[in-house]
Amino acid sequence: MAVLSSHRHDIVALAQRVRGPEAKLWTLVRFTEIQHRKCLWNMMPGTLIDEDSPFNECAHADLAGAKAVLLELRGRREVAAEAHELLSRIDYEMALHGAAFIGCQYSGERFNTAQLIDPHWSAVPLHWPSMLTLTFGLSGFPFDCLRHI
Repeated sequence: MAVLSSHRHDIVALAQRVRGPEAKLWTLVRFTEIQHRKCLWNMMPGTLIDEDSPFNECAHADLAGAKAVLLELRGRREVAAEAHELLSRIDYEMALHGAAFIGCQYSGERFNTAQLIDPHWSAVPLHWPSMLTLTFGLSGFPFDCLRHI
């Protein structure tokens, strides 16, 4: 997940270059943008690597959306070459990190654009990195921006 997450911005930026009425692509892009915000931008400690993190399943949904966007971009003439190159780079980096062979409890789940996944808020008090971050680390965080999620 960490490798795909490190390329998430590149995937969305590449999608922004596609012009025209691409309903499926824009549905996928919108899904991953909303899901990314719901997961607090995957910035909570352990979101990507800790299966006990209340944000782990949420991050899987976000990155499943990003992966779906990249796979959709392969069929778009104006960005197909860059999409294939980016996909190859991600595959290579995953192989270097052994990530292609590692799955976690949410890896087998299917996500769709009709099902946004919330963090497991009730588990936050039991996950000390998340609890400490939300208690002490986000002072000054503009929580009013979360109203639109």
